[in-house]
Amino acid sequence: MEHARPLPRPAACAGVTLIQSLIAMAILAILTGMALPAMQQTRDRLQADSLRMQLASALATARNTAITERRRIAVCPTDDGVHCGRDWSRGWMPYRHGEPAAGQTLPPAPILVHQHTRTRLSAFGSTHKPTIQFRPDGQLNGSNQSVIFCLEGLSQGKVVVSRTGRVRSERPRRPTAC
Repeated sequence: MEHARPLPRPAACAGVTLIQSLIAMAILAILTGMALPAMQQTRDRLQADSLRMQLASALATARNTAITERRRIAVCPTDDGVHCGRDWSRGWMPYRHGEPAAGQTLPPAPILVHQHTRTRLSAFGSTHKPTIQFRPDGQLNGSNQSVIFCLEGLSQGKVVVSRTGRVRSERPRRPTAC
């Protein structure tokens, strides 16, 4: 009598169980929740750096235009691209500066308008002057001026224009109070 050969055992399934999938998704959700605030801070810092560099470039261009055209060029913050405002983080508008007519609210002859979407960032001039004006020789009309970029009450950087018209951008090593 022949002996019956034992049937081969099927190999264990190599799949992933529902419990393992749920545990992996829970760990992923926890890690994502921990990383999001850091990503938000990095995004805000990069946005502040970008706006700071764009403003420095626009001010240097305005100075260059003043020298090239041999006339006053002013740059003011704007919310709507038409009227001068106070918050530099919403945008700015270089324009050919002239004597405004009585009752005129619009700056004459805007050159180029830079507008930005609303951000958590704010940027304000350090002086009581609403505009930065370059004379035909490229120098500032008055004393040094700064625009400070703040996020949640902490300084993220600033753009400084010296009396001679030189534009420089600074980023603090550690954020300081605005």
